[in-house]
Amino acid sequence: MHSIEMVAGDLYFPEGPRWRPDENKLYFSDVMAGKVSRVGENGIVETVFEPGEFPSGLGFLDNGDMLVVATESHEIVKVQRDVMLKGGASRSDSVRHADISTSYNTGNNDMVVAQNGNA
Repeated sequence: MHSIEMVAGDLYFPEGPRWRPDENKLYFSDVMAGKVSRVGENGIVETVFEPGEFPSGLGFLDNGDMLVVATESHEIVKVQRDVMLKGGASRSDSVRHADISTSYNTGNNDMVVAQNGNA
């Protein structure tokens, strides 16, 4: 039988979990806190990206670059893998991956990334 174990606390509104087996870490958006974080087996939560607005869905490209739905600016932003791994990245460390302002006007949220990089 499986049991449920809390791996991190003091979060505001975590969502969009993505497991990174190459790092053995769980990435997630803490929407209301305005940041993307990761947690490993040690339970330490590390902030990897603070976009300056509400982040939502997460995804990763084959090269390890992270994609984040930026809900207020209606775009998907990309943070390069080496920048993300250092932690503490800000909006100036990201680039626009896609403009999704015309896709939905009701707010953007979760995301999946196809093998070809389409998000």
